[in-house]
Amino acid sequence: MKTHHLILLLASCCLFSGCDRGTSNSTYDAEWESQQKRVRQQMDDYDKQTKRVDEQIADTEIQSKRADSIQDKYDEQNKRFDKILDKWEEQAKRTDVFLDKMEREIGLKK
Repeated sequence: MKTHHLILLLASCCLFSGCDRGTSNSTYDAEWESQQKRVRQQMDDYDKQTKRVDEQIADTEIQSKRADSIQDKYDEQNKRFDKILDKWEEQAKRTDVFLDKMEREIGLKK
């Protein structure tokens, strides 16, 4: 009989500890779920930030290409202006030579 009581005592202890364990598991499960939700939210936030950064990088690349295009046009325009300036200087030299020649001719005639 004593062994029978001992087995019943052991079985009841296991039952009670099993019930307590289930309760602690449900708390643990709730904490785990809560933590998983936070982790998922952090990952979603990180993904959103990454997407925004990628969009900003793409916008920056577009702006950089536009700036390069504008710079190329500016350089081309400067080359054209330099050619015009060179032609204007050549024409001014020819005009000076012509005027000097006319001054000598007029000066000699007087």
